[in-house]
Amino acid sequence: MISVPVVDTKGNSLQSIEVDEKVLGGKVRKGLLREAVQMYEMNRHVCTKGHLTRGEVSGSTRKMYKQKHTGNARAGQRMVPSAAAAASPSRRSSARSPTISQE
Repeated sequence: MISVPVVDTKGNSLQSIEVDEKVLGGKVRKGLLREAVQMYEMNRHVCTKGHLTRGEVSGSTRKMYKQKHTGNARAGQRMVPSAAAAASPSRRSSARSPTISQE
């Protein structure tokens, strides 16, 4: 038998419950335990930073180029948060491989 403490929301111990080990399945499933820990930690996380919406981003709302007959992918406004992240220099430079000269 396993003794499991029962606590309230403030962490005060209320009582202890006896649980039979056979009821719990006998072995630890690591994947399920990992998911439970991640869910617990994500639920404790409070997102207070906030992100800019399209209306809060400064800059022009004009389209970068026309949508059809350019050969490029569709592009919306230049200053949406997703376009600013995609055009960052760190992303562009990592996609290119360096040229190696053979002598």
